[in-house]
Amino acid sequence: MCARFLSNSTFVGAGCVTGRMFLLDGYPGMVGRTDGSARVVGEVFRLHDPSRDLVLLGEYEGCGPVDPLPHEFERSIMPVQMNDGRALDAWVYLYCLDTSGRAQIPSGDYLEPCSS
Repeated sequence: MCARFLSNSTFVGAGCVTGRMFLLDGYPGMVGRTDGSARVVGEVFRLHDPSRDLVLLGEYEGCGPVDPLPHEFERSIMPVQMNDGRALDAWVYLYCLDTSGRAQIPSGDYLEPCSS
């Protein structure tokens, strides 16, 4: 994530959500799932100024109000199972476009090498 967003936030911890991770064009994209069949791992940060930072993050992700449709991502709230056992809800950016032909990251961790 961009350093300017990290400097305006506090690290909460690592956790996972139900979903599938795909390799896009040099960056990851997550598709949410409700059946619990796959997990995506990541980190949760608490924004210091959510009203400002969510607008900036939307622009960064290309899904702000002035970005052309269709948006590649949309912001959504999902339940997160934290590694320390806590459960909480957090904003995530879900990939909205077709994943056909995209490599899935089976581990759900973008930082691990893709094995497929």
